[in-house]
Amino acid sequence: MIVDRSLKPTHGDVVVALDGQLTCKVLDQQQGRLLSANDDYAPIPIWEGQELIVEGG
Repeated sequence: MIVDRSLKPTHGDVVVALDGQLTCKVLDQQQGRLLSANDDYAPIPIWEGQELIVEGG
């Protein structure tokens, strides 16, 4: 996977996120969460103040 770190992630983008674990998810800015392409996995909520690094766009 190639991630363009120069792009600002926006709603609906596939991103790489780091919060203790590295994961590839779809950014849902409207609901404040990271979504999996596989419905078997629950969304990951994004909390204010959370140390989360999101790259890509």
